Amino acid sequence: MNETFNPLLPQTNELIYGGLAFIVLFVVLSKVALPAIRASLQARQDRIRHDLEAAEATRVEARHVLEEYRGQLADARAEAGRIIEESRRAADEMRQALMAQAEAQAGELRARAEADLEATVARVRADLRRQVADLAVTLAEKVVERSLDHQAHLDLVNRYIDEVDVMPAGSRR
Repeated sequence: MNETFNPLLPQTNELIYGGLAFIVLFVVLSKVALPAIRASLQARQDRIRHDLEAAEATRVEARHVLEEYRGQLADARAEAGRIIEESRRAADEMRQALMAQAEAQAGELRARAEADLEATVARVRADLRRQVADLAVTLAEKVVERSLDHQAHLDLVNRYIDEVDVMPAGSRR
């Protein structure tokens, strides 16, 4: 045999033992390791699918919570608007009530003032009438220079004053 030894090519017995070892290892791995690897891959795939479903459910729930929050916010804004409008209405009613009360008090004050004025005018007229009557009697006594019946003269002067009061303002002298 004239063959030269090639270090790159294995010998035949090594090829046979190596091939048998590969077949035995492949059978053992396919019976023991391959199902475990497949189960691990399936578990990973199931976990990823579950995580994706949970993420989708969380996203849907977050969207629902956001819509609920927006609804509550809109309700709160509507409630705030209603409260503001109610406050404005109450303030207007209070303002109108205070204005009516102030007008009523002013009317009462005016009525009291008018009554006081009328009473004062009546009192002044009575005082003036008495003074004019006294003055007229005194003057009449001086003119006549005798004592006249004081009561008769007072009655006479009072009648004259009453006649003057009844006369229109333009015809008095």
